Parts: sequence; C-alpha cells; structure tokens
Amino acid sequence: MARTKTSRQKLNETIEIDGRADTKRPTSLDQIWGADGLSKYGTMDLDEYESKLNDMMMVDLQNHARDVGLRPDVEAGVLRGRLINEFKKHVASYKGASSRAYSPTPKSVPSHIQKILKVGA
Repeated sequence: MARTKTSRQKLNETIEIDGRADTKRPTSLDQIWGADGLSKYGTMDLDEYESKLNDMMMVDLQNHARDVGLRPDVEAGVLRGRLINEFKKHVASYKGASSRAYSPTPKSVPSHIQKILKVGA
C-alpha cells in the first residue's frame, strides 16, 4: 500500500503540458537545499502579505524594508508598493523555472521560410 501512495505523490509533482511532462527546477541554492520561501516574508500568499503590510506602522515598514533590502526613506504608500513588488518577485522565483525553455511560435511564417524549414526536417 505504501508503494502506491508514493507513486501517487510523484504523479502529482509533475504537470503535463502539450503531451510533455513539465517539472519545476530549483532556481536558487536555497531551493536546492529545500527552503520553501517562507523564511523571508512568513507567507507566500499575496493577500495575506498585503494585510500584514496594512497593519504595520511606518517604523515597522521601514524595518521590514531594511530586512528585505530596500531603502526605507520614502513615504508609506510608495514603500508598500515597493515591498509588494519585491514580494511578487520572491514568490515568482520560488514557483520555479520550467524544465523546458519557452519559445513563442510566430503566428504566421512566410512561405520561403517554411520551404527552408521543410528541407531541414
């Protein structure tokens, strides 16, 4: 029974897009070592983080900005906006990079280019 549970868990870790398995790769050393990204902000939910910021006084916002690595010498509204942007970047980095490179396909390919591509195939 334990064997089927682990195989089910492994199936849930991969996502299939366009018939190919799309697994997430770690993008930083912290992710390789198993960090989940909660240590820096305490959450990975944007709404929860925004409510935390709204509850903070200006001094708390400035201290938090210093901890995150931002300059705290601006007004509260601007500082909240910058903190939210940094939070979004942090969350995006922990979502992981795709194992295959994204290459957008052009909407229309000229016929002379199609001929060249057919020869190489």
